[in-house]
Amino acid sequence: MSTPCGICTRLVGDGLPMCEVCGRTLVEALLAVPSLLADLETARTGQARIAEGRAGGRSAEAPLPIKDTSSEYRGRGVRLLGERDAVALSTALHGWARVLADHLGAEVPIESRSLAVLAANARHTGGSAEAPAIVHERRLRDGERVRDSHVARRTAAHLITPVQEDERLAVWLASHPHELRLLEAAEQAYHDIVNATGGLRRAIDRPADQRYLGRCPVVLDDGDPCAANLWAEPDATWARCPRCHVQHEVARIEAAATEAAREMLCTMPELLHACAAVGSPIARRTGYRWATEGRLARRAWLIRTRASVRITDRHEDGAVPVYRVGDALELARREVAEHLAAAPTGRARSKTP
Repeated sequence: MSTPCGICTRLVGDGLPMCEVCGRTLVEALLAVPSLLADLETARTGQARIAEGRAGGRSAEAPLPIKDTSSEYRGRGVRLLGERDAVALSTALHGWARVLADHLGAEVPIESRSLAVLAANARHTGGSAEAPAIVHERRLRDGERVRDSHVARRTAAHLITPVQEDERLAVWLASHPHELRLLEAAEQAYHDIVNATGGLRRAIDRPADQRYLGRCPVVLDDGDPCAANLWAEPDATWARCPRCHVQHEVARIEAAATEAAREMLCTMPELLHACAAVGSPIARRTGYRWATEGRLARRAWLIRTRASVRITDRHEDGAVPVYRVGDALELARREVAEHLAAAPTGRARSKTP
């Protein structure tokens, strides 16, 4: 019998307290937790703009990641950026993880290496429900282990930043979409988690507002490259490395990246992505038309196997043509120049009766 969803009032054919659409929204909110916590740390270290309900540029000095709470509490005080929202989210995750674990008759595999890897991957997917959510746990029911999975120790050890407990709980919850819909208090779980992630999202400034410049090229005293991620404001001319604190000229980094990209040999989808990344986007249809017409020369063939990826001059079964990025950039530049040169003639001709 169909029953109304407790959140959107949509009729639910399987009679559960929450519909599939709201269930996907809840899963997406949970999968976004790792990236939100990473962005919160970015904002607290001054690498992102902190928008306190205002528009416009930022001051010359990086603002402290704190908020004056004098108007909210008696006396004076400050609160770290996103602190209240992060605490609310952590409370919701711990509480609903206990509820779901009791419902399943399971223990949350909080120390599982595979769960840590899934949480680390979720930092980059940003809450996409298309990313596979796999249950990694040791569940005991009536003394019998139902599911089990492992990840190589070296894989988990290579995580750059240790995965927080809240990230693990969020991904574990997200890996049980149907079980979340089965909870009697599914509506309350939805509001607690979705509202907490929404508050945290509003408290921080997402790195999408910044340009990614690549890795820091500075060589440290120990001989190893810094390799920290460099970000810059849309109109910034300089960017400071968050690790070695060296100032980099944005134009010089972008010019070096463009020059290096010109020599890259890429498949057509990779070439279109590379051209867009260096500021010269090419339409997909245009790129394939150039290749079909022979205007964009094929440089070699790419062959992917289970063992390796190699580029060869000889065509083999399964080989994919590769093109030089610089050739596409030069072809795009010539087409723009020809179009601009023909534009005045076209306008003059249109005025002729």
